Amino acid sequence: MQRQQTIAVVANCQARPLVRLLEDYFEVQCIEPIIVHLAKDEHADAYLSRLDSADIVISQLISEQYPCKTICTEALKKRLKERLLLIPNLFYRGYTPDLRYVRLQG
Repeated sequence: MQRQQTIAVVANCQARPLVRLLEDYFEVQCIEPIIVHLAKDEHADAYLSRLDSADIVISQLISEQYPCKTICTEALKKRLKERLLLIPNLFYRGYTPDLRYVRLQG
């Protein structure tokens, strides 16, 4: 019997739906996703442990300027090499052209 593949997902709002789709339609096991906008470097060891335990890591592109350096795309590429699959952020402004984020300093 073949061992079930383990997948880790690193993404924002699409992370949980992507995990659900993967588990519902493929014979894979997904570990708890890393939600990018909630990620903090103080949890780096836990994130790296999750990522290291996965057979495949699916991640959206994450800028080097992002506050949590542990999960930036370049750091993931160096650590995970061929186990990393990069996907574009699934947000598309054309679906909701009038929606904007308002960010406040501090």
